[in-house]
Amino acid sequence: MIVRYPKSQKTGSEVDQPVSLIDIYPTLKDMCQLEGSTKLNDNAAALGGYSFAPFMTDKNATWEGPEGALTVMGVGISEPIEGLAVSTNPQALWHIKVLKDLGQEFILQQTYSYRTKDFRYILYKDGQEELYDHRKDPYEWKNVEAKKSYAKVKAELKRQMFDIIGVSAPQ
Repeated sequence: MIVRYPKSQKTGSEVDQPVSLIDIYPTLKDMCQLEGSTKLNDNAAALGGYSFAPFMTDKNATWEGPEGALTVMGVGISEPIEGLAVSTNPQALWHIKVLKDLGQEFILQQTYSYRTKDFRYILYKDGQEELYDHRKDPYEWKNVEAKKSYAKVKAELKRQMFDIIGVSAPQ
């Protein structure tokens, strides 16, 4: 992600902390020094994400968010699931209104990618896994998921990922 901020540190500074798109809104709120509630109304959920504004002036700032960034692709993305969501635009089937929360069986039918400073862990909806060590392989050419020396790393990344998702990791 590339960000331009007039009050930032030296031009061209790089920050190693992975952030997610959901972190943009809280960051803009902080950068614009906006106060007050971010809820649309009293029934709305709290604002998700974490501000990465502190990194604009100090690339070694303390990060309040999760260790990695989560990306999800899967069930209900391109067409609604009967009883769970409805299409709101026949010309654009991906415009979906969710009717109720996904149950765990649907959550586990997603494909997930979890990126930390040093690793990327991928869990496909069919159970296949990939693991890349960005310290040695920044372009993700070599999948080390099956290597015994990475078993603890893989287990920890999977745990962190499912902590963010909010369900128990499948065994």
